[in-house]
Amino acid sequence: MIPISNRETGGSDSVNDQRKSVGLTEYQVKGKFTFKKEDSITLTGIIELPAGLALNKSFQVSIGVGNVVTDGVADSHGKVSALTNHKIKRCQLQYPKLNKDTGLTKTGDKAKFTVSLSSASLVNDGFDTEGITQSVPSKQALQRKIQVAIVLAGIAYYDQASVTYTFTNDTGQISGRSSRSSQ
Repeated sequence: MIPISNRETGGSDSVNDQRKSVGLTEYQVKGKFTFKKEDSITLTGIIELPAGLALNKSFQVSIGVGNVVTDGVADSHGKVSALTNHKIKRCQLQYPKLNKDTGLTKTGDKAKFTVSLSSASLVNDGFDTEGITQSVPSKQALQRKIQVAIVLAGIAYYDQASVTYTFTNDTGQISGRSSRSSQ
């Protein structure tokens, strides 16, 4: 998964993109893989927004977690609707307090997001490439990296969330959290 920004495609860029981080500044991920029934993942993270981003109107959003990708439209309240992939059950943004006159972000503003995935085939849909398989030793804590890509109003973000994966009794579990700044 490689997020492509408006700037990289020659599109217009009306923001002052001086972000210190183009990844997740904080995240928490939790998931369960049954390999037969419903798999589920929830990822919550914080991203730094560029100055001048208009959050008082709707804009396009693309988000991918573990190679499961969807597109949607975020409204002025942060609710993402019209998701193109039914495996993404929920996507929500929590915006910073904005200037009431302009509705624009300022340097250093951050947004929190939550994305929830649920399907009987998340492993086959992409999480297998992240090392989430049944072909691992049972009851061992294994380190894995889950790709996270976001394009928010043409602004690209990419990171790899470090998680611990444990496979026990035909079920896999992932969990991870961080408070680091990533570049």
